[in-house]
Amino acid sequence: MSRRQAFTLKPFGLVLFQSLLIFSVSGLNASADLKSLVQHWAKDLGDKLYSFSNKVTMLNDISKKYQTRLKTEEKKHSTIVAETAKKVSQLLEKKVKAVKKLATAAEEAYRNYTVEVNPPVDYLNAKLLITDEDLRAMGGDAQIFMENFQYLRVERRPEYGTTSVNLNLSTVHVATYVYHKTLEVLNGVQWTRALDKVFKENKDNDSNLSWQYFGSAVGFMRVYPGIKWPINDEDRIDLYDCRLQGWYIQGAAAPKNVIILLDSSGSMTGSRMIIAQSTVNKILDTLTVNDYFNIIQFDEKPRYVDSCFNRTLVAANLDNRLRLKRAIKFMKTSNIANFEKALQEAFTLFSEQNKVNNETCCNKAIMLVTDGAPENYEWIFNKYNWKPNSTSKRNVNVRIFPYLIGREVADNRQLRWMAGANKGFYTHISTLADVEERVQNYVKVLSQPLAKPTSHPHIMWTPVYADFIAPELTEDNMRLVTSVSMPVFNKKDNSEDAYKLLGVVGTDVPIDQIISLIPKYQLGVHGYAFAITKKGYVLFHPEFRPFDNGRPKTNYNSVDLTEVELTSNVSVVKNLETAMKDGHQGSISMNVAVHKDFIRVSKRRYHYYYNNIAGFPFSLALVFPEKYGNLQLKTNFDIGKKDVLRNKSFRLSRWKYCENQEETSMSRLYESIMRAKRATPEKCDRDLVNLLAFDADMLVKLFKVWKGKKREKIKKKGVEIIFVGTSSGLFLYEQFVDELTDFTILHMQDTISSSYYEQAVEVGRARDEMRCRHGINETYTFSVPINTFLQRGNERIEYLDLNTTAITVSVPVLKCASGGDRQNYTVAGVSGYQMSFYKFDELVSETFGCPNGKYCSIYNGDNSNYTVFVIDHNGIIITSSTKTTVGLFLGNTFEPIVMEDLWNRRVYNNFTITDYQAECHPKNSNGPNSAEALINPMKKFLFTIIWIFHELIMFITEWSFANWISKSSRVSGEEDYPNPADYPDYSVEPPMIDDIERKPCEKSVSLFLADFNAVPSDGIAGSYSYSNSCKIQREMDPTAQQTPEYCYINKDFRITYATQQIPNTNLLLLVVKQMNCICEVNKPNELLKLQLSKLTLNETDECKKLKQTGATKGDYSYQCFSSYEEEGSVNAQTTVGHSAVLLSMLPLFSSYWSLYL
Repeated sequence: MSRRQAFTLKPFGLVLFQSLLIFSVSGLNASADLKSLVQHWAKDLGDKLYSFSNKVTMLNDISKKYQTRLKTEEKKHSTIVAETAKKVSQLLEKKVKAVKKLATAAEEAYRNYTVEVNPPVDYLNAKLLITDEDLRAMGGDAQIFMENFQYLRVERRPEYGTTSVNLNLSTVHVATYVYHKTLEVLNGVQWTRALDKVFKENKDNDSNLSWQYFGSAVGFMRVYPGIKWPINDEDRIDLYDCRLQGWYIQGAAAPKNVIILLDSSGSMTGSRMIIAQSTVNKILDTLTVNDYFNIIQFDEKPRYVDSCFNRTLVAANLDNRLRLKRAIKFMKTSNIANFEKALQEAFTLFSEQNKVNNETCCNKAIMLVTDGAPENYEWIFNKYNWKPNSTSKRNVNVRIFPYLIGREVADNRQLRWMAGANKGFYTHISTLADVEERVQNYVKVLSQPLAKPTSHPHIMWTPVYADFIAPELTEDNMRLVTSVSMPVFNKKDNSEDAYKLLGVVGTDVPIDQIISLIPKYQLGVHGYAFAITKKGYVLFHPEFRPFDNGRPKTNYNSVDLTEVELTSNVSVVKNLETAMKDGHQGSISMNVAVHKDFIRVSKRRYHYYYNNIAGFPFSLALVFPEKYGNLQLKTNFDIGKKDVLRNKSFRLSRWKYCENQEETSMSRLYESIMRAKRATPEKCDRDLVNLLAFDADMLVKLFKVWKGKKREKIKKKGVEIIFVGTSSGLFLYEQFVDELTDFTILHMQDTISSSYYEQAVEVGRARDEMRCRHGINETYTFSVPINTFLQRGNERIEYLDLNTTAITVSVPVLKCASGGDRQNYTVAGVSGYQMSFYKFDELVSETFGCPNGKYCSIYNGDNSNYTVFVIDHNGIIITSSTKTTVGLFLGNTFEPIVMEDLWNRRVYNNFTITDYQAECHPKNSNGPNSAEALINPMKKFLFTIIWIFHELIMFITEWSFANWISKSSRVSGEEDYPNPADYPDYSVEPPMIDDIERKPCEKSVSLFLADFNAVPSDGIAGSYSYSNSCKIQREMDPTAQQTPEYCYINKDFRITYATQQIPNTNLLLLVVKQMNCICEVNKPNELLKLQLSKLTLNETDECKKLKQTGATKGDYSYQCFSSYEEEGSVNAQTTVGHSAVLLSMLPLFSSYWSLYL
């Protein structure tokens, strides 16, 4: 269907207007007169704005300086990306060196340690510490708390965000369901004290080193620098367990293929199925994005719990894990269990995956979750799993991990035999209280091959994740990091537990540290960098949006490259992703649609240069825009001749001009780069610093013109600030008023990424090549803050506060290539100014001959009126005679039919942008609902009774348990310690992510971009009529708090409009003539709403997407050892203590309620 047909037929919900809306031939003369008038106004306004802007910005003077005193040279894109990748590799190598040193020190410390029967019980428990801030808050009660808490002196350090730290020591965090005074914990705390010395040495060797830690296999974590463990929510239990973190699991074992066999026979009905589901969920929580898995339920025959994943292993990213968690939530039980068919299906799936992928994950495991097996099925394992090796001993291909569910089970011998015969591990899960501590024991087994004496160090890197060690879970406090970790084993000679996993050491690498190595000035405006993992997941990318309303999104650490590179040719992105995952280097080009906050859009052609980060599972790409991304500026300016960088009025972008640079003021930078010979030191980027010095020297002279008499003239016109941002990261401004209407521009931390800079270059690039070749006029970009409240209709509309709204005007400063290559150019900077909205509105209104901002000359005495709009290249209203529409998209005002016609005439082209990282919040939440309470009062009553019972049990158990602990200052024997497994089950999602309320989804929006070439030199005019009667809403004062009135007409209702581009700007002048009533049926096309709408994927498409994401296998940067003959044994914990029986009822009751009530 053509655009014209789309407009005529109204396929998006406007078919009912087809009989109402007709083109009015009788209105042609009126349209022609209006068009001529608008053409005249547009020219006058354009001339006025261009002349005024040229004088204010001094563009001609600045351009002349850059054109005559600077040179350009071709960028060596491949060299730039190779050098950057090398710098990143060197940075990461420092972190690996620190972790290796920690692992060696930890194994040595344990080798020299003798286990104590009565170890000291006092240590710096991070959850039992008090700081100066706490003491101040407690006032007179401080002394009481000091008796039960240890004091920790802390300070703020920039490399640790908002968390206060102590750099002289480490502190210990113990998982909530692990008793913090067991012999295992106390002995572990003792021998790991030796790590403090290494922690500090590593920090001395690398001042940018972030958190360092040792996570113990018994449930505690030693972290450096020392911290008081944050309380993210006083109403929630601390759920952090280092053994469930990605860095621990990946560091402890090689990637794995896991098939979970879940018994759904009749004997599993009731509490056993609840425990089994909790067990499966916890197994899924121990999987990482490097793993693959599936779940098969079985009774008389095996069935995949999700038909989408039949006969396949899928990546264990969060999307897939959550999907299968939901699939087992309401699983039905029936019939008897056929273990034979279930085991055969699992082994067949492993075999088929080997054929399809050739290479698979290092470890293979079957997790058998059942309440008992009638036999050991030796013949099945003999057929599928046991192969003789050169020494005639069994070679086990797949490990078996049985989980026996239920307290009263008849026989466990068959399951124990399966585990022992297949190098697995048997676990008895009696109650929900056992799940948290015991499910993860299989990790210890999978770790043993890594301790093989001939194996290489097992060094693993995590995908990006949010480090949330902060007092509050907000976007500002959570830094994105990747972590490097490696296992620590018992290396004692002749030890019964030789090569047993002791824990995992690691350190975080903030993503900001990697990004700081990107040479932004070499990328230039609109250039950017990104990195992905070997799985194709984004490590960083400008379009990567991991947070939603300040909270991490549910699947933020498994965003695929195809979800951030938006192009109509997805196959090109796939090719790029494949090349990068395979570690290749090269280049590729493609057209992409670039959006800004899903409101503004532009279309660009980019050149991608990519390179492997040698020795690490990451790949880096630098992206350069076509034409103006091919040249870079060069200068012979000698920084040693002048003290140009001492000017304190300059501001710098937060770039890395020199190594170990912490300040962004010009004077501090000058002091850090100058030596006795007054030359740029080796540790600074010479080209960048010299260009910065040239910019400073040249601009400070020009800015002197804005002093004195000229300053007063500019100030009278309403200009509040004049500024220049340069490609070297320098920002210089002159402020003409004591208080700016809008301070935003002074807080932008990066010149070339600022909105004024990017928009000026984006708008100007259509004519910049012609500027260099033929010297045509520049294009000034006018912008206004976007009104994000774009709803209309019966909903309340928010309006911009025009008293705090400023108009920003900017224009690019070009450096054209010399000689015959004048079609090439680069952007040296952007010059601009800001003025308050009302002053700009007065300047515009002078065009129409009206004082005081009133558009009086275009009103007449009949019952029609005119509405004047000045709209920008994205359809955003810069100013209008109806001030309530400022900052809105034209299609969201009461003139949508005009926007639709401009779209059909191709004055505006639409681009559909899909947000693949969106999250949807279900309308039917699990929260309180008053209507539901009225409909089902019994359910509400039962919920209240259970809540009271829950609180009563918690009070009794906590009171009695706490008193028992307080009576003992030292525990003498292991038998006196509570069993860690006896603590209540806290198997809920971490507070930072709520996967029940939020679900990943896709949304799309149509954004608009003007093509001013589609506007004829004499402008455009249109006229439309409603021939039938309709209900009309009177236009009223939007600030008036009263019900809108309506009028009814039974005659033609005509809309006439005319539009023309305002020369040398990014603006269109639009004048609309209509009745002083607004027809209620005049609703916009769905495309014109400028609102993100949820996309509904059919099951086939959703399955295809889920299976493709993270589907790469077999590409790992380590040597694989899945088993070896001398593996030790890990004893299963099968007993259940009695001190937590009452507490263990709570999660059982809670789960029963959520599933069946």
